[in-house]
Amino acid sequence: MTESISFWEAAPTDRELAAETVRDVVREQFPELAVATVERLGEGWEHETYLVDEHVVFRFPRQAGSDYFEWEEGLHALVASVIGDIVGIPRITCWGRPSAHFPYAFAGHELIPGVAANDPSVPLNPALADDIGRVLARLHAIPADAAAAVGAGTADVAKADLDAGLRRVRHWVSELPEIRRRFPDPCAWLDGVRRAPDAYRGPPRFIHDDFQMEHVLVDPTTGRLSGIIDWGAGMGDPVRDFSYVLLHGGRAFFQRAVDAYHLPLDAEFAERTLVSARLGSLYWLAYAMTHGGSTAGEQSIVRRVFELE
Repeated sequence: MTESISFWEAAPTDRELAAETVRDVVREQFPELAVATVERLGEGWEHETYLVDEHVVFRFPRQAGSDYFEWEEGLHALVASVIGDIVGIPRITCWGRPSAHFPYAFAGHELIPGVAANDPSVPLNPALADDIGRVLARLHAIPADAAAAVGAGTADVAKADLDAGLRRVRHWVSELPEIRRRFPDPCAWLDGVRRAPDAYRGPPRFIHDDFQMEHVLVDPTTGRLSGIIDWGAGMGDPVRDFSYVLLHGGRAFFQRAVDAYHLPLDAEFAERTLVSARLGSLYWLAYAMTHGGSTAGEQSIVRRVFELE
């Protein structure tokens, strides 16, 4: 008996949230805002996000139990204290309460200028790697006691288990022969990995823990770092952040970020990062193929990480 393909999914929503509902609830609770425009920005694991009046970003929980904004505020304050002078960090300015229009607490913060680093309209600036390396060095140097004081515990070990990730990706590839047809060399690499690198044994570092490039904002003109959003945060392996750097920019970009990072790295860091990024690229491709639609972006990531382009 084989397991069925399963992927991490966003939390299910327990209600439809329309722009008109957002307009009503924001206008009721924040009369200082004109609420002239309401634009849906998208959804994450726990929230749906809307931009009001082109400058306030409101996040609405998708279901009960996702309104942990007070915890986020403490976390954001800690992060801002170490990198807020060089990069924008969300700081809540509008605290929404449950009401007849929407049953959960919600929150808004001033829009951080910039676009997602993976926006195809913005060419990759190699100097972004310098910005990322310097910022991650400051973040990863946050002491464990300071992280614990704002409730940032140990990062989810299950997600960092490369052995488990290796088994899962092998299974998904076996269920999706199209991946093997399109990418024989990456699949040959996958078949040839006898065992994943050992787990990280160095000092736990304060990590973003979801450092995908859609959470990294850049100036659309210069391509330089302007903000970081959607913080998970916890103490764990620096690879959890750096693997996304490799996924985004490839090996030369990743190495440039490492060169700008002044903290010591363990001997297996580079190998763990490469394995994590390669497994991640195949995971994203399998996810995209399973869920339909275009897979052009995911295929490009696989080619980049396996140096096929």
